[in-house]
Amino acid sequence: LAITSPERAAILSVIPSGCGNDWAYTLGIPFDIDQACAVLKNGSERIIDVGQVTVDGQPRIFVNSVGLGFDAEVAIDTRRTKRLRGFALYLWSVFRVLAFGKWPYLTQFSLNGESHQHPITLLTVANGVRAGGGFYLTPEARLDDGLLDICYASQLTRLRLLHLLPKTLKGTHIHHQAVTMARSSKIELLVETGIPGHIDGEILCVDG
Repeated sequence: LAITSPERAAILSVIPSGCGNDWAYTLGIPFDIDQACAVLKNGSERIIDVGQVTVDGQPRIFVNSVGLGFDAEVAIDTRRTKRLRGFALYLWSVFRVLAFGKWPYLTQFSLNGESHQHPITLLTVANGVRAGGGFYLTPEARLDDGLLDICYASQLTRLRLLHLLPKTLKGTHIHHQAVTMARSSKIELLVETGIPGHIDGEILCVDG
């Protein structure tokens, strides 16, 4: 990951120490710490895209993804579990949110010059292919195409969402009739009642 500007240049790498390590996975960086350090020492440079999200006037940079709705509820729920790690932690929280989640969220958003108003289950804006330690919500995303991949699902019942979730493990959900995939350099979204959100797995905002 190379970040450059007219004033300075920096070369960054990733040492995977999180729960999902989706960004390291996308970059092909081993999860073993020693091997990841070897990549930092000997790996080649690559220029990639980064994104910026602004919530209530506060901008933040992300490299992998921003998730709103269901997947953010899952990210928030993972903070309540201390005994699990990795994909098992996210999967446990997925089933908890399936049982007790608050979706759908009525949203208005502008994408590629078109306005939309939908009650949505989730909306993901991503630079990488994977989130949550193994869910390929945007399986065709590219790190250096200058665009963000967007996945949003309309209002789903718990039963339909339970049927759809296994497809996200292989990325085949993109063909589901309730799922819309898009690419854009920008998306603007308004949720009057608030919506939970995560940025690279960290809490971005909560509903209400």
